[in-house]
Amino acid sequence: MVTTATVIGTGMMSPGIALTLALGGVRSTILSRTEEGAGLGLEAARLRACFLAENELIDSAQAAQTLRLLGCSMAFDETIAASDLIVESVPEDMALKQALFGRMDAVAKPEAILASNTSGLSIGAIASLCKRPERVLTTHFWNPPHLMPLVEIVLGEKTSPLVAQQVRDLLIACGKAPVIVRKDRPGQLGNRGAQGFRSLVQPVQRIGLVSNECRITGDLRQLHFIFGQDQIKLALAGHDRQAGAHHRAVAAQQQYLAR
Repeated sequence: MVTTATVIGTGMMSPGIALTLALGGVRSTILSRTEEGAGLGLEAARLRACFLAENELIDSAQAAQTLRLLGCSMAFDETIAASDLIVESVPEDMALKQALFGRMDAVAKPEAILASNTSGLSIGAIASLCKRPERVLTTHFWNPPHLMPLVEIVLGEKTSPLVAQQVRDLLIACGKAPVIVRKDRPGQLGNRGAQGFRSLVQPVQRIGLVSNECRITGDLRQLHFIFGQDQIKLALAGHDRQAGAHHRAVAAQQQYLAR
């Protein structure tokens, strides 16, 4: 059972991932190399929690509980050793991730799950220095992770299906709509789908066969295939929340991305 988690990194994704886990009742620590980075990461996670409360996506009691579950640290070995789940969210550099996973594997407890937030690198290759590759997988959150429901769980060749199922159950408890991807392939599922969608739609856009109501945002933000303003979450993951909460989530998402 996952009750403690560490998210490594303090960039765009890490605070939202830590917040997501805390929303599921998991005590979550943002791990950074510097005191300043750790503090900034924690503050970003707290601000995102307040953002959710302000938009009525969580209530005041849930917000307070979530804030109590968030923390930060610079102590790598001690923090990793105390965690049931470790999520890496550092730059997309294979050598960096391999070295980091080797270090994580050396100090994590045997039953810990090691996850990468990579958007397309091979999780099997990332785990090449790990002695327990069966407990290594990808959890690719879509940005912003505290609003987007989709999470891709990618299994490496040696990943245990039971570990993948455990992570899936946890993410569902955190309010996500996880999808298990059983083959470790470049681009995983979402990015491969996005590339295919782009190759189909952009040519017909250029010659004027589709209207502006059916378009892809300029940077393909998080698989945002927009077919009307209130369809973002449904188009992403078939997430069937109650209508009121759904519309608030879409409005909050658009407000957040517009910042």
